[in-house]
Amino acid sequence: MQQSFSQYQKKLSLWAFSNRAAISDPGIINGRMGLCINLYHIAHHLKDEMLKANAECLLNEILQSVQNTPGPGWQFGNGISGIGWGIEHLAQQGFIDADTGESLEDFDTKLTQQRTMGTSMKLSIKQGFTGMAYYFMKRLQNPVADHEHMRSLMNKQNLIALIEQMDYYRESTVNNGLEKLQYVDYWGLPQLATMLAAVHDLDLFNSTVDKLIEWLYKLVCFAEPDHVVFKLSLALTLSRLKSKVMVKDKMRELLWDVNPANLTSACEAGLITEQDIAKTYIELTDGSDNELLNADALFWTTASQQYLYSLPLNDTTFAASGIMDGFNGLYLLLRHNEAYVPVS
Repeated sequence: MQQSFSQYQKKLSLWAFSNRAAISDPGIINGRMGLCINLYHIAHHLKDEMLKANAECLLNEILQSVQNTPGPGWQFGNGISGIGWGIEHLAQQGFIDADTGESLEDFDTKLTQQRTMGTSMKLSIKQGFTGMAYYFMKRLQNPVADHEHMRSLMNKQNLIALIEQMDYYRESTVNNGLEKLQYVDYWGLPQLATMLAAVHDLDLFNSTVDKLIEWLYKLVCFAEPDHVVFKLSLALTLSRLKSKVMVKDKMRELLWDVNPANLTSACEAGLITEQDIAKTYIELTDGSDNELLNADALFWTTASQQYLYSLPLNDTTFAASGIMDGFNGLYLLLRHNEAYVPVS
């Protein structure tokens, strides 16, 4: 007997929603907002009204909890920067009918106040000032927003200030001779590349953004990754910069010895999951005619689905499955072809 991956995702989604009380983190990376985003995407993919109703119910619960005192902090990983990004993402995907100019007004105000008081100097999406920049970038990407409205102008001002803060960080590393990669948050490097490319497309403060893109490219080129997991992350970073700089030769160099055998060893050592590898290859092969990369994407997509199906449905499944990660989570596997997993 066989079960499609979509059928499995529905089973997992219904279980996760029923057991959501066990999730204490309200955030987007490993919490209730992350689960909400996955539920909306999976419901849309399956055209399932029950899952959509569950997602709507969970979103209402999240919005209510944000109003409580004390509410979540400002950080992206587990605070209102990420929750707000998630709401804007759902609206831009057409999953919710919301005027985010109105519904996120309080988020804009709180984050503006936090920025003016000072933010973490960490160059980190999850806990640093770049996560707040991610929020304001997403707000400005809304195609129906009135960009001449005072609130949009304030959000632009906030994003420019955070880009200036990032450039200050860049200058400090250059002045201190830190040309080699000092940034140890390999998870965050591809996200940083995404943000810089997107801000560049907004045509906002591009003279500084160009310097930051070139700086990030040099950091990756000077990096000396000692593990295939880091090489895979750096290759993904370059892939997200490819519209801005020439990266083909360096990507080929990074991926040269990344193969199923050594990545399987990394999975067994707990350094990376099959799902993260699959999602990376799916993105790397997007629009690519490279047969080897496409074969690797198929291999890891199948492996990740088999791994997910082997998980027992208990509290550990929340984190292990990726269904609570709304930023880089389970729903990204929907981009690939259906595969079938055995039913025991």
